[in-house]
Amino acid sequence: MLYNLQSSSLSHGMVADDAVVREVEGLPAEFDGPLREAERVLGTRPRVWALYSADLFSALRSLTEDALQQQAVPIDTVKTVRVRLSLAGRAFVVRLVSYS
Repeated sequence: MLYNLQSSSLSHGMVADDAVVREVEGLPAEFDGPLREAERVLGTRPRVWALYSADLFSALRSLTEDALQQQAVPIDTVKTVRVRLSLAGRAFVVRLVSYS
């Protein structure tokens, strides 16, 4: 099932071929209702994935690399990064949660 942020609706849908898919953890409480509805329909707690356009993913990746550099982490040594994304006005803010 897909949850559309613009319309706040769940639907059965197709993921675009060019979408970049990443797992999401720690959704805010405003998503509890849609998650319960998806669980009711699916019969199990759903895993949540974000679908990004290539351009948006590239921008977020760049912000993530900046966050790693601010912590003096050599980017070429990192395999996995967990970040917390938020919006500040019209700009994304990336906070480094963990990396390995």
